[in-house]
Amino acid sequence: MPCLRQVSEEFLQAIEKGLVHQLYFSEQCILTEGQDSSFAAFLSDGEVVVEAAQRAVRREEVPFVEFRFTMNPEADSRASMAESEEGRRGQSHRRASRKKSMVVESRRSGEDVAVESLISLTNKARTEAMIAEAVAGGLTPGYDVNALPEAAPFGEECLLGLGPSSVTVSVCKLSVVLLLHRAVFEQLLQDFPKDLAALSRFQPEMLPKPNFQDLPICQHVDMSNELLDFFARHVERRIFFPGDNIEPDNVQIFLPKQLLNPASNITYAIVSSGHVRVKTPPGLELAPFGHLSSGDILGPGAGEFFRT
Repeated sequence: MPCLRQVSEEFLQAIEKGLVHQLYFSEQCILTEGQDSSFAAFLSDGEVVVEAAQRAVRREEVPFVEFRFTMNPEADSRASMAESEEGRRGQSHRRASRKKSMVVESRRSGEDVAVESLISLTNKARTEAMIAEAVAGGLTPGYDVNALPEAAPFGEECLLGLGPSSVTVSVCKLSVVLLLHRAVFEQLLQDFPKDLAALSRFQPEMLPKPNFQDLPICQHVDMSNELLDFFARHVERRIFFPGDNIEPDNVQIFLPKQLLNPASNITYAIVSSGHVRVKTPPGLELAPFGHLSSGDILGPGAGEFFRT
């Protein structure tokens, strides 16, 4: 969440106090594609796999860091006693990873700025190395380089998702996840108006909205700005791969029956980018409209849809 680097230290401390530690076991889901999540999830310790359209996109891992000190026996004993005492206190929140905390504590206070700069450069180098490794053999379908984690404000944790989820995040092994509930975050924004103003500049980065005014169907229909904004906030984005079937869902499973028109209770899909081939029943061919591209609409009655 790069935008949180612009907020005050007090705001970050308030967020840290509002984090909830949750333990997830193997094969449990943190986020499910298409479902609205009321929290942001930070991976604190463990490994997860991120999937889109039922295809694995990438893995995120925050390994447990084990420290070994090469000191004299008395120093080792003091370090062990201090570490045991810290464990008994049971601190429930942390500002940074354990590695970062120990490095900062081992320095003099006058060198804090240099330590922060060193950590920032280390995280940047790690991210650049991950990107170089990812693109070395060419991008795999659905892989998004921009989704690679940067230096998160809470240390090594990776932001996994916020708002309606466009991916499914499953746990590979026993993992600790820090949850920031939306209600807590919204309350903190009200308590810190200056940070709210700073974050408002990054809203497109945090929750990108599709621009429906550029779509052909919207250019020929008189729609209010409120309706266009409603579409931007509620239309679900999905990733499809070559050979996948695109079948519009029945909105009856998402909306109450009293809000539905029985004659048209099928969702429509708009091709945002890519190329789609439409397969229809015999005798109902759509030639020359059997191939759709950006801006075209997939609706009910057209049979099956295939991404090519």
